[in-house]
Formats: sequence, C-alpha cells, structure tokens
Amino acid sequence: MQATSMESATDSDSRMFVLEEQVKTLSEELIQCQADKEFVWSLWKRLQVANPDLTQAVSLVVERGSSMETPLMKALSSAAPVPDSYSAASQELEAELHRTWQELSSLQSHSSSLAAQLSAKDRKLMTKEGQLSQLRKDCAEVQALYKQSTEHAADQSHLIRQLEGLNLDTQRVMRNQEEAHNADATNYQKLYTELSQSYQALVSSEAQLRQSHQELTDQLAQKDQQLLQLQSQIQQLQQALPPPQLPTQTLETGPSPNRQTNFKASLSESVLRRSHSLEQVSAHEFDPGVQQRTLTNHSRRSVTRHKRSRSLSPASSVELRGEGRQDAETRVLELQDMLQLKIEENEELRKAHDNRRERLRLIQSNYRTIKDQLKDLEKASGT
Repeated sequence: MQATSMESATDSDSRMFVLEEQVKTLSEELIQCQADKEFVWSLWKRLQVANPDLTQAVSLVVERGSSMETPLMKALSSAAPVPDSYSAASQELEAELHRTWQELSSLQSHSSSLAAQLSAKDRKLMTKEGQLSQLRKDCAEVQALYKQSTEHAADQSHLIRQLEGLNLDTQRVMRNQEEAHNADATNYQKLYTELSQSYQALVSSEAQLRQSHQELTDQLAQKDQQLLQLQSQIQQLQQALPPPQLPTQTLETGPSPNRQTNFKASLSESVLRRSHSLEQVSAHEFDPGVQQRTLTNHSRRSVTRHKRSRSLSPASSVELRGEGRQDAETRVLELQDMLQLKIEENEELRKAHDNRRERLRLIQSNYRTIKDQLKDLEKASGT
C-alpha cells in the first residue's frame, strides 16, 4: 500500500511538471501575441497621426472600392484642354494620386493581413487562455491529489507504526502468558509430586496404624484376661482365708512396716514408670516401632512388678510359718493394689487407644482429602 502511494505521488509530480511546462509555453505565446497586437495597433495609430486624410481616404476607398478610378479617369480625359502649366500640375497630381493609391492599396492589404493576424492571434490567445485555465484547474487538482496522497501516506505510515506496536505488545503478552503457563505447569507438577509422596506416606502410615491398632486391641484383650485371672485369684484367696482372730502381737495385726515401705516404693516406681511410658507414647505416637517397644517395656515392667509383689509376699517366706494368716491378708491387699494398678493401666491404654483411633480417623480424612486433590490435579493436567 505504501509503494502504491509513492508511485501515485511520482506520477502526480511528473504530470505536474508537464503541465507547468505547457503553461510556461502558452504564457510565452500569449506574450508574443500581445506584442504583435500592440505592434499592429501602434502602426495603425502612427498612420492615423501621420496622415489623417489618408486614413479617411482609406476608409473611403474601403467604402467605394475600385469604382472611383474609372469615373475619375473619364473626367480627366474629357476635360477641356488647359494650359501646359495646369497640365503638368495635373500630371504630377495624377502621378502622386496613383502612388498614393498604390501605397493605400498596399497599406490596405497589409492592414487586412494584420487584422487577420490579429484576429487569429486573438483566437489563439483565447484558446491559450482556455488551455491555461484548464491547466490551472488540472494543476490544482493534481496538487489536491498530491496533498491527499501525502496525507494518506502519512496515515498509512502511522497505522503501520500502530500495528507494529500492537504486534510487539501481542508478542510480549504471549511470552508472558507462556512463561506463566510454564510456571503454573511446573508448580502443578511439583505439587502433584509432593501430594503423591504425602499420599504414599499416609498409605504407609495408615497401614502401620492399623497394625498398631490391631496389636493394641490384642494387648487390651490380654490385659482384660489377666484382670479376670487376678480377680478370680483374689476371690479364691478370700475364700481360702480362715475366719479372723484377734491378734496378740504387733506382727499379727498387719503387715510389717518394711513390707509396707517396699510395697509403697514398688507402687511409686510403677506409677513413675507408667507416666514415663505414657510420655514416650505421646511423644512417639506416629512411630509404630516406638509404640511397640513402649508397650513391650510396659508389659515387662508390669510382669516385674507382679514378680516383685510376689517376692515381697509373706507366702514366699518359709521361716515364718506362724504368720500364714497375716501373710495371706498381706497378699490379698497386694493383689488388690495390683488389681487397681492393672485397672488404671488398662484405663490409660484405653485412652491411648482412643487417641490413636481419633488420629487414625483424622489421617483417614486427610487421606481422602489428598486423594480428592490428586484426582482434581490429574483432571486439571489432563484437560
């Protein structure tokens, strides 16, 4: 489009140059015609000034024509004879008239030719003026067309610059969108990888928690069985005890202070160890290995306390046979305390089991949430 506008501007320039040359030529011809016209009119004016009678005679000659010559010559020939002096003067006048007539004829022919030339020059001048006016119109049209072409070329160049700027803006926006898309794709891929790892970790943690839950359930069942056995032993011991008798000595009224101190020390040690084991369970609640080791140590400590209570029982002493009843009562008391400890231990285990069950439910809900998020991400990456 810009090349077309440039070609049209070049054609307009060449056409304008040709028109200017034609206008210049016509102007020169018009000036020449005006000079010829002025020359003819100046010649006619000089002729009128020099010979006014001649101009009148020319007009009379033009009116009469050649009809005047014949009557004049007849009149001269038919005239009466005159003296020689008049005859000579008449001959001179006749000769002068003849010369004047010839000169008048030549001037008339020259005037006619000049008038014809003048009319021709006038017609040519009018033609040239018409051509000049037409050329001026064409020149004005060409100038207007050139101005329009220049304005159109300027508009086209401005539009081209705007389109180039718009193209650059479009390319920049496309690059930014591509970079943003690549960054989003990278973030989605990274998030997908992290969620996949979290999913695998939750699956393995769920399996471990299920296994730990099963082990804790088995241990609770064992503890309940042990409690039932201890309760049956206590009932058997209570049934096997003889009827109560009034004690005669201080040793027969109850267990010895040393035995009570040993039992209290073992009870305090059991409580401390149980609290320590509960702290370890709370600190390592998501580690199945640590939970298993803690439960095993707790069971071993319970068995140790049970053995220690049996070792502290008066029934293990063979030397004090006379104190059988007191030893049996002491053993019953120790068994009751041990039963209470077992009950408390079972309650703590149930609480820990409930906590783990609650955490398992939370992990399962988190697992379902992450699974749904993974499905959404897979759908988003697929689309």
